[in-house]
Amino acid sequence: MRKTLLFLCILAGSFGWAQQTGSISGYVVASNGEGLPGVTISATGDVLPQPRSTISQASGSYRLTALPPGNYQVTFTMAGFGTVKANVVVRLQGDTDLPVVMNTETTEEVMTVQGALPLISKTSTEIKASFDDEVFKELPLGEEYRDMMRMIPGVQVTEDSIRGPSAGGSGQDNSYKFDGVDVTLPMFGTLSSEPSSHDIAQVAVVKGGAQAVNYNRSGGITVNTISKSGTNEFKGEISFKMQADSWSAKEERETVSALVGETDRSWLTASLGGPVYRDRLYFFVSYYAPEYERSNRSNSYGDLKDGESDRDEYFFKFTFSPTDSLTLHASYRDSSRDSYRLNYYANSAPTVSSSNKADQTITILEGDWILTNNASMSFKYTSYDLDTFGGPDQILSVKPSDAADATIDIDNINMMGSVSLANLRDADEYGLFNQYMAPILEKYGWLDTTTGQYMAGTVGAYSTINDQDFQRESFQVSYDHYAAFGYSEHTFHIGFKTSLDEEDLYRDRNGWGYVSFLYSDFQGMPAGDYSYEELAGIPFIQAEYLRKSDAGNNSIVHSEYKAMNIELNDNIEWGDWNFNIGVLLSKDTLYGQDLKNDSNALSGFVESLGSKYEMYEIDWDKMIQPRLGALYRINETDTAAFSYAKYNPVASSLPRAASWARNYHLLRTRAFFNVFGEIIPDLTYDRSSSSGKLFVPDMTPRGIDEYMVSYNKQLPDGWTGKFNARYRKASHFWEDTNNNARSRFGDSANLEGNSAEPPSNTDDYIPELNAYREQIGSGSSYVIAELDGAFTKFYEVGANIEKRTADWYLNASYTWSHYYGNFDQDNTAYNNDLNIFIGSSIIADGAGRQIWDFKYGNLRGDRRHLLKLLGKYNLFWNATVGANLFYQSGQPWETWNVDVYREWTGSSSSTYRFAEPAGSRTSDAHYQVDLTYTQRFTFAERYNFELKVDIYNLTDNQTGYNINPYYSSSTYGEPRSYYAPRRFKLTAAFKF
Repeated sequence: MRKTLLFLCILAGSFGWAQQTGSISGYVVASNGEGLPGVTISATGDVLPQPRSTISQASGSYRLTALPPGNYQVTFTMAGFGTVKANVVVRLQGDTDLPVVMNTETTEEVMTVQGALPLISKTSTEIKASFDDEVFKELPLGEEYRDMMRMIPGVQVTEDSIRGPSAGGSGQDNSYKFDGVDVTLPMFGTLSSEPSSHDIAQVAVVKGGAQAVNYNRSGGITVNTISKSGTNEFKGEISFKMQADSWSAKEERETVSALVGETDRSWLTASLGGPVYRDRLYFFVSYYAPEYERSNRSNSYGDLKDGESDRDEYFFKFTFSPTDSLTLHASYRDSSRDSYRLNYYANSAPTVSSSNKADQTITILEGDWILTNNASMSFKYTSYDLDTFGGPDQILSVKPSDAADATIDIDNINMMGSVSLANLRDADEYGLFNQYMAPILEKYGWLDTTTGQYMAGTVGAYSTINDQDFQRESFQVSYDHYAAFGYSEHTFHIGFKTSLDEEDLYRDRNGWGYVSFLYSDFQGMPAGDYSYEELAGIPFIQAEYLRKSDAGNNSIVHSEYKAMNIELNDNIEWGDWNFNIGVLLSKDTLYGQDLKNDSNALSGFVESLGSKYEMYEIDWDKMIQPRLGALYRINETDTAAFSYAKYNPVASSLPRAASWARNYHLLRTRAFFNVFGEIIPDLTYDRSSSSGKLFVPDMTPRGIDEYMVSYNKQLPDGWTGKFNARYRKASHFWEDTNNNARSRFGDSANLEGNSAEPPSNTDDYIPELNAYREQIGSGSSYVIAELDGAFTKFYEVGANIEKRTADWYLNASYTWSHYYGNFDQDNTAYNNDLNIFIGSSIIADGAGRQIWDFKYGNLRGDRRHLLKLLGKYNLFWNATVGANLFYQSGQPWETWNVDVYREWTGSSSSTYRFAEPAGSRTSDAHYQVDLTYTQRFTFAERYNFELKVDIYNLTDNQTGYNINPYYSSSTYGEPRSYYAPRRFKLTAAFKF
């Protein structure tokens, strides 16, 4: 196996194929229907400096490959026949079908083919959607990359700012590409990086049915874009957009927040493209500068300082064709964002604020080489860097310690960390607690003017200093070859890609970090005078900080994830059938820090501070991902198809989450103090789930099996209909969990109303774990294990109709889906809109959090019904109206209550401890109407001035979601988030 893979890698290294292109293909026939061999086909395009040519085959078939997406004129010439010219549009990752009939007359014929969507593919079983800027620039969408998700049929609409939409997987299962560069956040699978949409020319989305092309390992959707390019004509644009606070409707909330203020936004955009050397070298440059300001703010503590966020993004792109068979692209994007004081909360003191910055760069060098009429090759090198820093605006001088004489200054508790105060409890039960808490509340709490009582808030300073840098470097090559064998035609594809994801993290707590007050041990103690001995051992304050060893001070935790992929694909044409036979082979290696691989050691590792070690390898034979499809052409326009695909997602947080470096640099330690501010040494402990972990050997990696059937039909009057049914099952989920979880917590499966069965295997995941930890000298009682029986399932039935004319465009889709299982990556925290560890979340952490603890049910990402309508209409007075409408079902939720598991835990945390089956309840459904109106003024033939107004949420439906599931909370069952209110945005743009 290894020798075969090595041979394939070497072979792939000799050739290449690009993912940022499209193609034109079809048959050239005479008027009698017979194929015409030897026809010269030449394509000229606005974004292709040199023409591209080929010759038709014996059957009359032809294929123009590696074409940059754009507008093309294709010319067909042959002696004795009239010349035919066709105007078409080439789509990103799409094939434009262009059949041509040539007559013996010598007159020239010009035809226009609707290359823009809607189109029915006759060669691919993929479920795809594609949009160009002529559509999405005239729809009421936002300015960021993630806003384009609202267009995609069958993909839920989410208001989350970090996590992505659920589309057959979790919000961390999608793959996002910008000019073919993977800008998915390394190791987390979210789109919390910085790409915007201002210079995107086309968007292509693959929802399912993937072929072994473009290295698709996504557990959800794969979104790709291509940026605008220069042409032989100079073109430019400058625009300014504004959204003032007064242009938004008043927020309507079930529980009114004390945090108020004004938010103003603006966006400045400029771009210019044209020739450096006509027909050879083009350039395109752009500038993007969004600003975000928050002013006149106040909360329970009074007035707050203004906040702001400023960003500058520059983009440079060159397209070069030294010959008609070679095209090179090079681009560089640089984005820098600075944000100040944006994180105030309703009940936090003005000093609890932070600022952050992010610098992002994307570098691309790629080339396409047409070797012969039947063969092409390409290469692509990309580099993606995201450097971030966030920290408190007030740095505290106090340094935490676990020494026996350590203290915390209660009289100046606001200088100790990020301090969460506690409200007074029932006087009869907690009189002594109230006796000590009352003066602290009076000094640091906020005054409730309706009751005259001082209430708990957060005081001190922001808790965490976080310097986090990500990098992804990738290189890929591949080769495409067309060949005919008898009655069949084959397009062979072979490719190789290697990528390296890296993270460098320095993190520390500010002062004692998270500080809170505890009341439970005071129960039954009335107010009064107590001796020192009676109070010395009762915890009153808890502090959680990051304990660092001497070797760990000021250190950086380095993590790596290396992936290698080989793809082999054969797309076969045989009569009215098209078959796709492909396979994607992958090998992943995870690297951590502070151990060294040693085959002579009992565990296979020895401690070695600062060293990089291979923590786990997933070999080629573990990730064989077939891509099989069959498509039948019912007639000239309609098709039916079936496909099967397997995906092994690449996103994983384990290189850091399981790294031994956590023992020295990221170990979360909890210290407890009495009412005198003295540490209680016997209660201090390290949180075992936050330290370095060993892996269960020979695990099967997470995989998704997908089955899909589709039927596509050209409907009357130019409408296109696309209908599909899809099934996905994900299994073999990895998580960190207690080594003895199956024996220690298995009985909780027997709780009344729970449909789960106790684990049949109650063995420790790693029987020798204690011996391994003793040999290494440290390590967690948690392990990385494949959770028995963990799964998700996704069923989908969808219908999509669309039509485009010269004056209007309409896309309508309805999707019924059901997403359920017992493993919910989207539902593991109080605030789920976060970069949550993949493979090391709170799932399976202790009692009540195992997959048998009421976890089977509807998952948070389930949206049973989803209807989308989007379109535009050109008015005769040089104006356009656009609309985007959607309706979707509510968000599943369930009650969380730790008391259900009191037999197995003394914890007070209800997080992810379900008291009823997952998704037993659902928030309200939501519908929304967004509109846009664009008015154009043209002068001197080539100059245009545009005024545009966008109206979002026209009917002001502020539907609540993200329901509070905590049973003990006073706001249990109330929404914690709402869809944004009605708002207006104005745009002025000058184009030439």
